[in-house]
Amino acid sequence: MALDLTVKKNVMSNGKIESGDNLCLEWCVARYPKGGEEISGDLFFIKNSGKKVLIAVMDGLGHGEQAYEASKQAVQSLNSFTNESLISLVKKCHEDLKSTRGVVMSLAVLDSEENTLTWLGVGNVEGILLRGKDNKFKKADTILSCRGILGYKLPLLKASMISITPGDMFFFSTDGVRFGYEEEVNLRWSPESIIKKIVNTYIDSSDDSLILAARYKNVNH
Repeated sequence: MALDLTVKKNVMSNGKIESGDNLCLEWCVARYPKGGEEISGDLFFIKNSGKKVLIAVMDGLGHGEQAYEASKQAVQSLNSFTNESLISLVKKCHEDLKSTRGVVMSLAVLDSEENTLTWLGVGNVEGILLRGKDNKFKKADTILSCRGILGYKLPLLKASMISITPGDMFFFSTDGVRFGYEEEVNLRWSPESIIKKIVNTYIDSSDDSLILAARYKNVNH
């Protein structure tokens, strides 16, 4: 049922900030339509499946109603996630989106048993991982994105896996969010405080925009 609430809020929350919390993930999202528009074509999706969490951000091509419908179809396609690979999920999305104008999308699976993050991108939804203060790997990691458009042209897909520890944070952002926002991130802040800081400076009203911040907080017992 939490999934249905997420999708419902996602549809209704243009120009708002929303947040959530579960066993291993504390997250916050801000999304805004292009200036003068009433609806954004940028959506997000979060789903728990056992000890894994799927997180995705999609940007429907263009803006307005048709972009939104393409992104909504991607959300519906990802709803089937249980334990399959990201590559299988993306291929399914591609087939399901062929009747739409298509989306670019980045997605990740956090595994709280293995303490790993597996992610891949198709198109220009940016993904950044910032290491928490207790992680010896201090340097940020970025998602490996492949050129393409789901529903139109599927590229050769490449997923990558990295280890994560509690306190690490990752971000997905669409192209309505200007580059460089990670310089403003204070990892001691809550995801909501970080998002509020970013949207004050880095949102570009000439396009739809969405930014998602999530902190990995799982400690297995």
